Amino acid sequence: PLMNSIGIRAKWLVIRPQNPKEFFPVTKAFHNALQGAEIPLSEAMKEIYLSESERLFRELSRRGELRGDVIICHDPQPLATISQFDGKKVWRAHIDLSSPNREFVRFLLPFIEEFDVAVFHFGDFVLEELKGRLPIYLIPAGISFLTPKNVELPQGFCSYVLESLGIDRQKPMVLQISRFDRFKDPRGVVEAFERARTELAREGIEIQLGDAGNMARDDPEGGKILSELIGELGAKKRPMPKRPLIPKSVVWAVGDPPHIFIVNLGATPLTENSLVVNALQRSATIVLQKSLREGLGLTILEAMGKGRPVIVGNVGGPAHLIKEDGMYGYGVGYKDARGNLVYTAEETAGKILQCFEAPVRTMEMARRAQRNVALNYSAIRHLLDYLKLLDDLVNGPSLSPKVSGPNFYPI
Repeated sequence: PLMNSIGIRAKWLVIRPQNPKEFFPVTKAFHNALQGAEIPLSEAMKEIYLSESERLFRELSRRGELRGDVIICHDPQPLATISQFDGKKVWRAHIDLSSPNREFVRFLLPFIEEFDVAVFHFGDFVLEELKGRLPIYLIPAGISFLTPKNVELPQGFCSYVLESLGIDRQKPMVLQISRFDRFKDPRGVVEAFERARTELAREGIEIQLGDAGNMARDDPEGGKILSELIGELGAKKRPMPKRPLIPKSVVWAVGDPPHIFIVNLGATPLTENSLVVNALQRSATIVLQKSLREGLGLTILEAMGKGRPVIVGNVGGPAHLIKEDGMYGYGVGYKDARGNLVYTAEETAGKILQCFEAPVRTMEMARRAQRNVALNYSAIRHLLDYLKLLDDLVNGPSLSPKVSGPNFYPI
């Protein structure tokens, strides 16, 4: 919408494979492998990806969809399809590619090299094989404060959302918002929360955990991860009556009275889903995002933009977003040589306790983060960076294979 509002005719195009149950498990494997997972690349996976990419290219071409001055392709799913477009094209990678599975890189590299430019969030995300071979732009994503996900909400609506989901609005809440994905470490989040809960209970403080997410069409693993989590915790499904502005959702709870809430949010209607996520973030005492691997970490930016203190795993984008422990958020663990988060539940629980033991320092940190997001991670800054890229690509001289950006400002 921002691009269109300033006169650039832009639109989203979502690929729809002929057999999603066959195609999406393959592209999910690609995604995990590019984040470093040790997965073998089979000939069958290659065949499924290449044949569907070719079919999509023919279909999109027949419908006249592949046109325009520039096409921006996001992540590996449509990569081989858009690489065939005979025009200016940009590959936008949202994944941390610092420690990828090289077998998958070798397979995908010829398609990436067909693009004019590659865009990454941060310098250490850049695929090593592209350095010196392709122009690289560093453009971290940003958030819009005018969307349902981030717009200011009345306290009454936030309370209404908590009540609708059965969450006690009187108790402090630790919140994680994410897809149900093994890289989001849902079991590790619960373990750290339980340790902190035990310690705080000795001081008469009762805390609760909200773990909310939804199912993405292109993530076939999500249902399995959610089922495993529910089973391990012995969570009980709670009645969820239909209420205005609350998407159809399923809630499981642990304890009596409940102290853990697992929420599978209905993805549609999109506006209602976004408003509920917004309300949960604004109601949280602490937002936790302890991913084992992570790209940018948009939910962290969203929480920071709302002035909520965050605790994150020191990997990928989250490590950049907090800058250093205690600057814009608290960090746990460290990244090993393979790019995975190494941490202990005790350390994570300790950061939760720190938020309660030093509330003034914690809220000062949260306010610094809020100012930093407004200045450096807004949709406006994101748009300006893209305008520079598009101008260079369409109107400028031939681009050299160097790294440009990011364009940050001191707070």
